[in-house]
Amino acid sequence: MQYIISFFIFLVAQVVSVYTISVNDIDGNAINFSSFQGKKILLVNTATNSADVDQYAQLEALYQLHRDSLVIIAFPANDFGNEPRTNAGIDSFVHNNYDIHYLLAEKTVVSGSNKSYLYNWLSDSTINGMTDSRVNKDFYKFLVNSEGKLIGIFTNQVNPLDSVLQNAITN
Repeated sequence: MQYIISFFIFLVAQVVSVYTISVNDIDGNAINFSSFQGKKILLVNTATNSADVDQYAQLEALYQLHRDSLVIIAFPANDFGNEPRTNAGIDSFVHNNYDIHYLLAEKTVVSGSNKSYLYNWLSDSTINGMTDSRVNKDFYKFLVNSEGKLIGIFTNQVNPLDSVLQNAITN
């Protein structure tokens, strides 16, 4: 019986690589994480009506500083009631107001039982190999290293240009 329990735990605790995941961009085109091998990836849930909406501009500044070694993907989400726009409306708002050059994904569910597979990966230690977490507000940031491992989680209170995040990106 002990053997069966141990085997079951082994199966449940299989870490999945972020490089097996793909999502759609704001226009419905596939974003394959496997194409980002060798770069760090910053994943941020966003909302155009959030009190933290100016972080779109700060994310652009961060992207410009590290664009050779960092991929940023913004995931618009209405989980906290701050993203009423459609994908087309989000795309227009973000590009017209912040002129971003990083990737913008389609509207995504980032919390609760219906969250996307990517956000399941980000929040479940049995599949990401690092930690359990929960997105509690807009503009939570998840940093994945150049080997595809989750290495950092930063709340909305951490500005994209904060030295804590900058150090995690450069080290």
